[in-house]
Amino acid sequence: MKNIQNIINGGLAVIVTLLIYQNTQLHEKVELLEIYAQQDTDMSFDRIEALEEKLTTSDNIQKQIADNVEAKFKSDDENFKSLIKIVEENDNNVSKTFEVVQNNFDIHEAKIDRIQKNLKLVQLNMDTLEIKTQAPLVDLIGLWIEY
Repeated sequence: MKNIQNIINGGLAVIVTLLIYQNTQLHEKVELLEIYAQQDTDMSFDRIEALEEKLTTSDNIQKQIADNVEAKFKSDDENFKSLIKIVEENDNNVSKTFEVVQNNFDIHEAKIDRIQKNLKLVQLNMDTLEIKTQAPLVDLIGLWIEY
């Protein structure tokens, strides 16, 4: 029985030794996996921080673009209002100039009418005095007016 006891104790010693060895191996693998997990976690946090920086930068750029567009719209609106004001002033100036030209035209037309009447009187006086010219003065004035 002593031999069987020695064999059983030897077998148990071998089994316990193998279990301790296996436990040590598993413990090393767990430590290695923990290291890899920590590295993966660190890299993930680094990527998340990089994405947050890009997002912040993107938000800032988007805000700047929105501000620039708004400023451009305000500037264009002011320029458009200035342009409308200039066009209105030009329209007023054209209207005033047209009125002046129309007045001058009316004045010149009245002067031409008076000159034609005076020429008719001169022609009548010349006919009365029997002064002959190569062409009637009224016809000359008509040609001059058409020219």
